[in-house]
This record gives sequence, C-alpha cells and structure tokens, in this order.
Amino acid sequence: MELGEFFKIEGSIEDGRILIEGDLSKVKRIGKDMSWGVLEIHGDVGMHLAEGLRGGKVIVKGNVSDWLAMGMSGGLIYVDGNVGNLACAS
Repeated sequence: MELGEFFKIEGSIEDGRILIEGDLSKVKRIGKDMSWGVLEIHGDVGMHLAEGLRGGKVIVKGNVSDWLAMGMSGGLIYVDGNVGNLACAS
C-alpha cells in the first residue's frame, strides 16, 4: 500500500515540494535523511520526523511527537504546534 491511499498528498519528488494532509500521528520516520526540497504537513505527525535531516525545509501545521529531527545536520524546521521530547537530539 502507498501513503496516498490513506492521506491526501500533493506535489512530487521531481518538483521538490510535497504536501501531506491528514492525521499522521502514528506514522514514523517521515522525511528520514531528507537533503533537499520542501515537505509540508497539515496535521499531527508521529515520532522521528525528519530524522537525519541534511537540507531542505520541513513545515508542520500541527503537533509533532518525540525525536523530531534526531541527528539533524542541516535544513530548516517550522512547527506551528507542540513538539514532543528530545527534539533535535544528537
């Protein structure tokens, strides 16, 4: 099964911009090792969002669970909501 079967997804890897809408609070490791582009999420997100982020931008209009951007070495993160424990931990 693909993520698009459960959530509304717009954009593509080719244009460098992905928009995901829905409750992703149980989905882990979205944007793992991301190095470029823009990932925008409208809804709550599970653990390990943007783990190993090296570049690009992650925008969340909702809450993010624990371990946001663990091991991050570059890029930008904007969260319009609450963030769980150990955000940007090494």
